[in-house]
Amino acid sequence: NFRNCESEDLRPLEEALAVGRLQFKHDLSERADDSGEAIFSEIIDPDRSFDEDLDIEDSGLMILAMLELAVERGSHDSTMELGVSQLYCYHGVEQDLEGAREKLQLAADEGVSLAKYSLALMYASGMIASENQDQSGKALLETCAAEGEPACVDLVGWQ
Repeated sequence: NFRNCESEDLRPLEEALAVGRLQFKHDLSERADDSGEAIFSEIIDPDRSFDEDLDIEDSGLMILAMLELAVERGSHDSTMELGVSQLYCYHGVEQDLEGAREKLQLAADEGVSLAKYSLALMYASGMIASENQDQSGKALLETCAAEGEPACVDLVGWQ
């Protein structure tokens, strides 16, 4: 999952968001009445067409700008996606483990199961330092599994 982090043209999340905001100001303003969850659904829709005319870099910037707008409008799933972008270097974002942890923790606190899964993996791999690293990761994984997230159920069964 960290292959993207080997790219040489990654930039900090804040810089990518600033470029995306400027470049796609008009596109974002067209979503003035959309809820955060509606925007997030459009981003993850496999049949989406909002980015079909963009090159790969522009597509990532557009997705980041839309995620930021969705977060502003209350989408906790979008908060998780921004954290995952910082963890796995998605959308041209450089790795920032602390930034990823913060966003994933915010999303996990709001009940986003996949955020709990990602945090558990960060604890298990030592990316997050904690006195009770194993227990913290295990607790998140068990909570996530109890919520029915398939990725967590698979890992809890694997332990």
